[in-house]
Amino acid sequence: MIPTAFQLILLQPLGRPYVWNSGGLISGRSCWPLGNSTTKSSGRRGWECSHLAQEASVQLGTLRPDAWQDIRAHDFAYACDPVDLVDAIVSDLVFYKQPTSKEIEHMSMIFALGGAGAWPMVIEAAGGGSKTHGNSPRGAVRIMPIDYRSDRLVIGRIKGRFRPATTDEGS
Repeated sequence: MIPTAFQLILLQPLGRPYVWNSGGLISGRSCWPLGNSTTKSSGRRGWECSHLAQEASVQLGTLRPDAWQDIRAHDFAYACDPVDLVDAIVSDLVFYKQPTSKEIEHMSMIFALGGAGAWPMVIEAAGGGSKTHGNSPRGAVRIMPIDYRSDRLVIGRIKGRFRPATTDEGS
């Protein structure tokens, strides 16, 4: 498989550390592909799930940088229209929610579409949680099957009002 232009952009932060609470669009606009650091991360730069998705969406041209500042995964879902898995494209967002949770707690981005019986793949920043600040070998930007978690709630595409005037989706 030859990576698309979108996939080449999305591969840039692969392997960077997971840093919980690492910021959003305004604070992280110039940090691609290294990520941000926090006061608790001791200078380690990395990504959390919503920050990675926001910054990646800006890099791909599917989100205006001025659309909002920092947004959590739960709030980001409301900026999207639902999309069926069969209609998903690279750059659509995937939201996960435990049945016992009140809010969406994780998100990722479609990296590759499934074909010939294969599941679509997502890119995400995960493996840590709120106690991880770039110091866990398990916490990183990684590529996983879309349903590696059993709690996938919805796939979403960023609503038109948050997109730049022209977008070449799924390049």
